[in-house]
Amino acid sequence: MRAFNSSHRLFAITLLSTVVMSGCQVVSLKQQAIDVTIANERNSILTQKRLSEASLNVLSMSGKEAKYCMQSADECIADLHKIPQILDEQLLSTSSELFLAKSKALANSSECKISKLSKHKSEEEQKNIQKNYEQCLDQQLEALDKSIRYSYAYLFKTSRAPQERLFDNRQVQIRDFYNQALTQLVNIHSLRNPSKDLAPTIKIGKSTYTIDIQAYQRLQNMKLEKFVSSYNMNFSGLRAINRRDGFGSDFVAVFPADNANKFENKYILDPLNYNYPKGTNPNIHKARYLAATIIAQPKRAAATADEVLNSPEFEIKVYDPYSVEKVNIAGKPYSLAANFSAPYGLWLSENNLGAAAYLTLIDRDQHLTMPHLYMLEPYNPNKKVIVLVHGLASSPEAWIAVTNDIMGDPVLREHYQVWQVFYSTNMPILESRFQIYALLKQAFGSVNMQDAAAKDAVLIGHSMGGIISRLLVSNADISKEALVMMSSRQQTRLRKHPVIGERLKMQPISNFDRAIFLAAPHKGTDYADRW
Repeated sequence: MRAFNSSHRLFAITLLSTVVMSGCQVVSLKQQAIDVTIANERNSILTQKRLSEASLNVLSMSGKEAKYCMQSADECIADLHKIPQILDEQLLSTSSELFLAKSKALANSSECKISKLSKHKSEEEQKNIQKNYEQCLDQQLEALDKSIRYSYAYLFKTSRAPQERLFDNRQVQIRDFYNQALTQLVNIHSLRNPSKDLAPTIKIGKSTYTIDIQAYQRLQNMKLEKFVSSYNMNFSGLRAINRRDGFGSDFVAVFPADNANKFENKYILDPLNYNYPKGTNPNIHKARYLAATIIAQPKRAAATADEVLNSPEFEIKVYDPYSVEKVNIAGKPYSLAANFSAPYGLWLSENNLGAAAYLTLIDRDQHLTMPHLYMLEPYNPNKKVIVLVHGLASSPEAWIAVTNDIMGDPVLREHYQVWQVFYSTNMPILESRFQIYALLKQAFGSVNMQDAAAKDAVLIGHSMGGIISRLLVSNADISKEALVMMSSRQQTRLRKHPVIGERLKMQPISNFDRAIFLAAPHKGTDYADRW
């Protein structure tokens, strides 16, 4: 009885102290700005230097400080596992963010950076700096590996199916954690292993990632220079970025320039019959920048979250977003994410053809630059070809909006591929027509005539490019009219070099079914005399 009274006395004291202490707390209502409310719900380690509110709430149950857990993620997550009140979704999502936060902290540390001033240090000091740098990158990779695993387990292996969390803010956050962790893993692995050969496996601590490109046929048997993440690319000149929402992290696969087939850009009198190195015109450029989407998942089917977290074998699958729209993940089909504008934007930014156009126009020495043809995606035999020819003092940059819209429209993207012509506009129009004619004949001549791409092509020309385009589909012989207008010296030169006369005889390129002319002065313009 005495024990019973003592326990009641202890309870009464505890209750009294709680009441007394809480008596000082006052709950008041205050309306906060809508942007603050949304920020509190959606901000995370990706947008600020602190964890999301959802993760902070989970950590508060363990009594550990967030700052400490961001540095010692393994220890804090082990404590979270011991608390039965924490749901599987809370545990997995918080763990994913903690490891991503740890990776970010490592990335900002001095060990994961090599200063330019280090080259002035002794050889021994440089070796130590390099060793610390590589160890730091390895630690980052291990943190990213765990972030990917926890994200994947949250997205696909919790008691609730992904469809049941369709409107959860947390699901969007974790998808972003997954994408960013995968993006950084690929980027850091490239820094850790600066080789242009695509390694078949990536070893990260106890994990082994196998690279699988079987789903991207165009990457097979090709030497890849690098993968560049397009997740946060921002192109100032593009009106819109054409994306497809879905699962996976979008990249641009970049192939090295074919220096072995590099051709001196000299003027060629007879381009159709010229003996080119390796037998092909090197001014016909195949696509170097390809859209790619990467997914990391367990190599063997995992039934539970624990299997996802502990299985040593993962795989990185690379997909062609042009040919694959849906992927099967954990037994369910999901839309594959894609960025269709990034390869085109990267190509434009690295080639700077606009500046080249002005330089060739004002070239006082009248050097004639041979035209170039750029295929903006790998040749697809099943897609019709659209050829774009720019105008005076212009370049393929004139077609940015049109090309981007073609690549962004699902119907046009499925049925058409774009080729762009770049030519020096200081050439006479007849010479430009002759050189571009030869270039296009060679390009179409390199494909199978039974392909859909070899038939019903569309030719679009703007301004001077419209005039040239009209001549590319015309059947005319103006040699007699031109001969009357020539001096005797010019006539002698023409007889000495018969190929010059070929400029005056035009035949249509049979691959074109339609020609479109935009603002093309077919009847001439008074401004031509005001140069």
